[in-house]
Amino acid sequence: MKETISTILENSSLSESDKRQIKSLIESKNNPLASRSFILQGDAGVGKTFLAENLIESLGKKVVYMSCAGFGFKNSARCDSFKDLLKKIDNKEEQIIFLDDLNYIFKKDRFEINSEDKRDFMNILEIIRIRKNKILIVTLNDWVDLDSRMIDRFEARIIFDLPTDEEKKNFLKNNFKKLLKHDIIEHISKNTIGYNYRDLNVLVKISYKTGISMESVKEAIKNYKPSQLFGFEVENISNTKLSDISEKKDVIKTLSRIAQMYKKENLAEQLGMKRANLLLFQGPPGTGKTYAARALAGEIECPIILVEGSNIQNMDPCASINKIVSMAKRFEKCIIFIDEAEKMFNSRWGDDNYLIGEFNRALESDGKKIKAIVILASNDVNRLGEALQDRFTTLKFGMPSYGERFSFCKNKADLARGRISAQINHDFLARITKDMSFRDIERLWNELMFQHIENGKDIDEEVIHRAARELRKEEEGKIIFG
Repeated sequence: MKETISTILENSSLSESDKRQIKSLIESKNNPLASRSFILQGDAGVGKTFLAENLIESLGKKVVYMSCAGFGFKNSARCDSFKDLLKKIDNKEEQIIFLDDLNYIFKKDRFEINSEDKRDFMNILEIIRIRKNKILIVTLNDWVDLDSRMIDRFEARIIFDLPTDEEKKNFLKNNFKKLLKHDIIEHISKNTIGYNYRDLNVLVKISYKTGISMESVKEAIKNYKPSQLFGFEVENISNTKLSDISEKKDVIKTLSRIAQMYKKENLAEQLGMKRANLLLFQGPPGTGKTYAARALAGEIECPIILVEGSNIQNMDPCASINKIVSMAKRFEKCIIFIDEAEKMFNSRWGDDNYLIGEFNRALESDGKKIKAIVILASNDVNRLGEALQDRFTTLKFGMPSYGERFSFCKNKADLARGRISAQINHDFLARITKDMSFRDIERLWNELMFQHIENGKDIDEEVIHRAARELRKEEEGKIIFG
């Protein structure tokens, strides 16, 4: 069994110091200085319970446990409550106390742990401290339910992270080597951001239903959303490139440099260069901020996680902000794009906004660096406060120039040529849309296409002018009446 534990540790994402603490528990059974209380923390599906179960079996002692699911331990007693567990461990027997998924076995009064459970849990920790012949192993997803007194009672705090590309590769080889070819394993490992081991297992099963092939795997990745990314839109592949952006020279220059540093990371590091991982896209709606983010994702061939700032307010804002920052610190090859970022922080302005303070605190906490590229897109950066703005490299997006509008309109006209009978003067369309955003021009184009489809009339300059005038009136009405 020791060899099994060694193999599990070897293939895990644990730090070397955490691995040593686990090994010391097995190899130093009679060592009075060895740690006896372990808490294994990490997201669901990262292998906490798997390691704990194998560790408990290797120790070969009586087990008293609480969990959402049953275990097949040889000599064990399952408890339904902390009070029941206390009765079974308040003795001189040599025992392992195992609490699996602690966040879920606590009873809650709203969001707080039930006072009775809190008291009983503290008593369990006290018994472990006093009784030298007992070992406590706890797994949990989030620290949120434990206060500092509880955490301090644990001698070993083992932190699990999501598997790296190499760890995913090892997992797939060990579990599906007869089913998956080398190129498919490589593809899955590199294109499954946010996946835990459980997600990888589900992904392979989905692919298997239509026959394992590169096409079925790509389709499964496209449609399956890992548990880590529920609530967010994820685009794994972007076909847009920086070369598709026209005119915005400063934007293209900055993003091209970031892409170069991303592609040549080792060289950049050797030259002492630091990549800008925090970007602020400033500009009115419809000026190409989202398009530029997709272009950067396409350029460096990485997934993009799309977050609507307004949606954060519909959830738990603090928890969502911490989750986004946590993802940014863990997901190395990805872009996290937060549109209308000012709405994420509610209606209060500037540095006094407690959610902006929480965002700043999350960026600084735990000493870990931001690995992903985080892009905040904002229509009004004044609402973000100076402290937050100072952390970010700001790129300004103004209304499209004539050259940008000309390219945009020409592309639309080229697409329509041969599919409709009407000929469209894209130069006139570009000139008549001065002070319009790309989004407004898109709406104008749709209106012209509907008019032609419904009435069969030519789209001459008069038709374009009239449709543009109506669109401007509509936009003015929105400004006046909200």
